[in-house]
Amino acid sequence: MNVEITKDYKWGAVLRESGQQHIQLLYKASQPIWGATNDYNMDLIGSYLKPKPELTSDPAGAALTGNTVTLTCRMDPSTGNWDSYWYKHTLNPETEKTETNSYSLKIDSVSDGGQYWCRAGRGKPVYYTQYSDALWVNVTVSPKAVVTVRPDERVFRGETVTLRCDIKWGGDTEWTYRWEIEGTNNQYKNTVSRTSTQELNISSVDLSHRGKYTCTGQIHTQSSQRSDAVTLTVSAEAQASVRVSPQPWLTEGESVTLICEVSGSSKGWTFSWFRDHDHLSDSSRGAGGSYTLSPAALQHTGVYTCRAERGRPAYYTHNSSSQTLWITGVSASVSLVINPSRSQHFSSDSLSLSCEDQSNSTGWTVRRYTDKDRQTCAKQTGSGCVMDSLSTSDTGVYWCESESGEKRRPRNITVHDGEVILESSVDPVIEGETLTLHCLHRSTNSPILSANFYKDGSLIQNQTTGEMSITTVSKSHEGFYYCKTERGQSLHSWISVRGEFVPKAESWSAYIERLELFFEANGIRQEKQVATLLSVMGATTYGLLRNLVQPEKPKDKSYKDIVDTLKNHFEPKPLLIAERFRFNHCNQRADETVTEYAAELKQCAVSCEFGATLDEALRDRFVSGIRNEACQRRLLSESNLTFARAFEIALSMETAEKDTQQLRGLDSRRV
Repeated sequence: MNVEITKDYKWGAVLRESGQQHIQLLYKASQPIWGATNDYNMDLIGSYLKPKPELTSDPAGAALTGNTVTLTCRMDPSTGNWDSYWYKHTLNPETEKTETNSYSLKIDSVSDGGQYWCRAGRGKPVYYTQYSDALWVNVTVSPKAVVTVRPDERVFRGETVTLRCDIKWGGDTEWTYRWEIEGTNNQYKNTVSRTSTQELNISSVDLSHRGKYTCTGQIHTQSSQRSDAVTLTVSAEAQASVRVSPQPWLTEGESVTLICEVSGSSKGWTFSWFRDHDHLSDSSRGAGGSYTLSPAALQHTGVYTCRAERGRPAYYTHNSSSQTLWITGVSASVSLVINPSRSQHFSSDSLSLSCEDQSNSTGWTVRRYTDKDRQTCAKQTGSGCVMDSLSTSDTGVYWCESESGEKRRPRNITVHDGEVILESSVDPVIEGETLTLHCLHRSTNSPILSANFYKDGSLIQNQTTGEMSITTVSKSHEGFYYCKTERGQSLHSWISVRGEFVPKAESWSAYIERLELFFEANGIRQEKQVATLLSVMGATTYGLLRNLVQPEKPKDKSYKDIVDTLKNHFEPKPLLIAERFRFNHCNQRADETVTEYAAELKQCAVSCEFGATLDEALRDRFVSGIRNEACQRRLLSESNLTFARAFEIALSMETAEKDTQQLRGLDSRRV
């Protein structure tokens, strides 16, 4: 609106509101300046738009719960000072008034999001500006940080530890990572795309690093939810330990497993095994912390240790203490007779053991190995041993040993000073036979009327007769058994089950030798031996036998005919020239000890028919095939050398070399 004034008048203005979008100005002219005698009044009505603020938020993107968003109601600075009025979801009434143009919005939940407005006002009565445009505040649930630890939350002094903070969040958002460690703050500003920036690395952890670790992520002024605390435990240097299942004393053809463990920690370890200080390269047997020998052979006898490692660079535990495995040969002619015939005995009771050899009973002696030492029986009577009053110190392994050092038929004897023992056979049970267990009480030495029987820690039977039977035993019944009554609990006994013949596991001759030991131990008469053999040999071997004896049936053949028929199939007589060729190319392998090489050489000579020249042939091949050149030169310089003397020299030199290497290793660690 344009108004032209031709004379100078004294003007005044009155503000009068007219609606929300406009105001009216009423101008009144009064006495003229040049002194006119009459007043001249004139109303000048005009209007213009009210000012409108701009509403912004910081941060401008999505808001995360648990954070604060700052709203700013921005006016043109030239218009002066204004109060700010804030509105949520609706325009009436206002949510809050602030004297500044900013408002802090605490985002506690998704419901705090939505539309927001503002307007400015001043004066009394309040003059309001227009409302701002609506601003959408989008709220998203804040992601929770997660802390992971490599290699484990339980670590050992000197290990390398990496803690990583992960936040599940889409896009290429930049984060600031903040670590809190028991009140000690360490800040790392990095991006998700660079993985190293999310990690807190400790190159050589020590006791000062113990504590609770948490992390949060930040996007500009907003934070993620704090992670759950991860407690880092730091212990002294790690120690490996080794145990054996089911027992360290066994006969060739049986199975045994060594288990390596690290006390207080189970994650991320790989294991190395050693026999007589030599590293065993057969990693397939050592997978997962266990080392299984199936079937065990005589050359597997030795002292075993293990070591664990993990991380990069590798952190090594100390070597475990040693565990001796003793594998003895199978002999049908020698048996260890135990009376009473059971594996568990009461303290103060008597026990007698004797070695019985069908050909020469005077050539064998009962020996034992207890926690104290390896020794002969305390009261030796020829090939027998008598203990008038047992004690728990008599618990151990007993076997028969020949004058030449051969060891046969190891058996575990356990002495209990409690009130209850489990009566079980000292010999393995054949598949298909009946297994009978009794729970005996000290005062009566007879079955207790009510008893619970357990296998591998689980209750399997409750009997009111004190006797438990499994009519048809299978390999699945093998395990540790014990019984419990109101009078006490027995110790655990390992029940071994002999299964069907497996050609890859043992020879047919060894299988028959073990079976005949079972016949002898269980009093199986000759007329029942054919039926027993056909029952336990397994479906595959029985099917093969049927084909070999057609048109006759296996049950109509004699025991000797069956054994010979299958022996000719599984163990055909080899060609002499081929066997001697193999013997003459039997050299020590890089991973083979002197003891193992000597055992392999003897095996290679079995079918060579050397007769009286056997010792000479073994000596010559041993000297030619030994890998150690210094040892070979020493053997060649010996006069009147026998195989036994060559083996003794080679073993002595091998042991000396190992001891020297160990001492050098200790010296280097001290430096």
